[in-house]
Amino acid sequence: KEKKEIEYRTPIELLGTDGTVIIAHDSDYYYFFDQHLVHERVNYERLLKLLREGKIKKKELFPPVELPLELEEKVKELSADYYREGERLVVYRVPEIINYEDLEKLGRESVESVASVACRRAVKKGYFPVKIEEVKELFNEYLKCKERELCPHGRPIYYTLPRKKVLKHLKRS
Repeated sequence: KEKKEIEYRTPIELLGTDGTVIIAHDSDYYYFFDQHLVHERVNYERLLKLLREGKIKKKELFPPVELPLELEEKVKELSADYYREGERLVVYRVPEIINYEDLEKLGRESVESVASVACRRAVKKGYFPVKIEEVKELFNEYLKCKERELCPHGRPIYYTLPRKKVLKHLKRS
C-alpha cells in the first residue's frame, strides 16, 4: 500500500461519497477517506478543544468513582474534578459527555473516553447526506485538524492511489 501524507501542494477537490468513502483528488493522487473516521477525527478535536476551554457543562457523580492514583493525568485530560484520598483518586464531577463506563474503562483500555464519545457521535457506514455541501463542510473542517492521518483510535483515515498508476492501468499514460 502506498501512503502519502496530505501536503496541500495543490488543492484537494472533493468528488463525492458513496455513504462510506469520501473520494477526492489533487493533481497527483486520488484519495479515499473513511467518512466515519473523518467525522470521528473532527468530533474528537472539537471535544478536546471544548474540554480544554471548560465549555462542556459538568455533572456530579453520585456515588463518586474511585480510581488508582496512576490515572491522574488521564483524569486531568478529561477535565474531571477529583481529590486524592490516600493512594486513590476520587472523581466527583465530570463533563456531561463522560459517563461511569468511560471512567471505569480508563484504567483498563488505552482508548481515551473522549475518543469513544467522538466515535459514537460520528456518522455511520452508509450515511448519505441530503446535500453534498454537508460532506464538503465536514471535509473542510477535517482538513483543518491537527492530526489528519489517524483516527483517535489509531486507524488510518485515508488511502491514496497515485494518479499516474491509475492512468497507466487504464492505458492512458
